[in-house]
Amino acid sequence: MKKKGIIRWNDRKYEETILIVDSIIALPGGESGKVTNEASDDEFEGEMVGIVMEALEKAGDKGIPKKDLVKVVFNAFKTDKVKVSKAMGLLGNDEFLKNGPWTFEGGVVK
Repeated sequence: MKKKGIIRWNDRKYEETILIVDSIIALPGGESGKVTNEASDDEFEGEMVGIVMEALEKAGDKGIPKKDLVKVVFNAFKTDKVKVSKAMGLLGNDEFLKNGPWTFEGGVVK
């Protein structure tokens, strides 16, 4: 008597295949979004200085108000949420703006 619903694998023939990965959507565990490496922080601050200096060149002698600088930096990093978060943290703390190669007074970077 033969039972219905039971698949007998030993009788099946399959073509040998090799699995090829053509794209990786996400890695297991994902990113934590936290950067703890000081070298990475220094590199990021250097990148921020470059963005601010480029914006100051375009603005000329009148400088850029802090609120407009936030928009410029956000647009520069809008594809990377981690960098946007770090950038907003730096701009929220006036120490970054006071210690840069520019002047920061009265809420305007020159």
